Amino acid sequence: MTSLLNHLMLMMIALASFYYISDGVEPREAFVKGATSCGHVLTIDENMGNPAQMTWLRKSGHFVDEKVIPWTNLGCILKNFGTVWDDLECRHLGVDSETFRMMTMEDRMNVFFSRVINGWQHEPRSIIMDALRERFSAGGNIEILSDSNKFLFVDRADYSEYDVTASMCERYDCTRGEMLELAEKIRHLRVGQFISDPLLEKIYARDNGGSEFALDSAFRVSAQLDYYVE
Repeated sequence: MTSLLNHLMLMMIALASFYYISDGVEPREAFVKGATSCGHVLTIDENMGNPAQMTWLRKSGHFVDEKVIPWTNLGCILKNFGTVWDDLECRHLGVDSETFRMMTMEDRMNVFFSRVINGWQHEPRSIIMDALRERFSAGGNIEILSDSNKFLFVDRADYSEYDVTASMCERYDCTRGEMLELAEKIRHLRVGQFISDPLLEKIYARDNGGSEFALDSAFRVSAQLDYYVE
């Protein structure tokens, strides 16, 4: 429903903008006026000419041989990843009840997060995504039950062969070295541990709306305290 409303809104803004353009209004101003006439406040970023700085539904673009490779903004992936606010159950992990009972709390958390990362299996490669996949690759030596028949849909668009690190560096105004430093911390992240990094501040500020989010620069794999009580 959200996507349907977004598409409808864009069509309305486009039609209104073309009306203003036909009256001789400069295109940039016409888009702002068109959005306003439809009840939306539109801000045009000064970096809109740079694909890495543009975003649509939390995705930016990376150009390879005139092909656009979409990649999910890191703020969307990292902001709430690693936090569990309620008790896990065996159905969350894809294991049977007996296996679940024998698992340690760390095992349960690692399996759960490995399934989250597996959900990004078609996401393009990058220094950060490679680190996440390495850290949460298999969830330990736990046998996972197949639940392929539970998928609502299967995305056939696979971009995992592409590396979009360069576009990420452009978007977050950082160097590969800064990416590598954060990636190293992610690879050594343990359950219950919080890490912080200057690059996280840049990511959250860019993707999540400014200084309010930049202040919370921790990346975590944790849970509420009562989650550890059995």
